[in-house]
Amino acid sequence: MAALEGGDHGLRRVSFLIWSTPILWSAWDAPAASAFFRDALGALPDWYVGGYLAISGAVWGIAELNAAGVRWKS
Repeated sequence: MAALEGGDHGLRRVSFLIWSTPILWSAWDAPAASAFFRDALGALPDWYVGGYLAISGAVWGIAELNAAGVRWKS
C-alpha cells in the first residue's frame, strides 16, 4: 500500500503494458493470440487467474483512488 502512495507510476505503466500487449497482438495475429489465451491461461487453475485479476484490479483501483485524493485511515 505504501508503494502506491508515492509518485511512482512504474507499476501502473508496466501493468498497463502487460494488459495491452495481448490486445494489440490480437489485432495483427488473432488466431495466435487466441491460442495463447486458450492454452497458456487454460492450463492455470481458476483460483490463480481469479486471484491475479483481483490483485491487479485492486492495485489499479487503489492507485486511482489515491490519485483522486481519497485517503485511507490506518
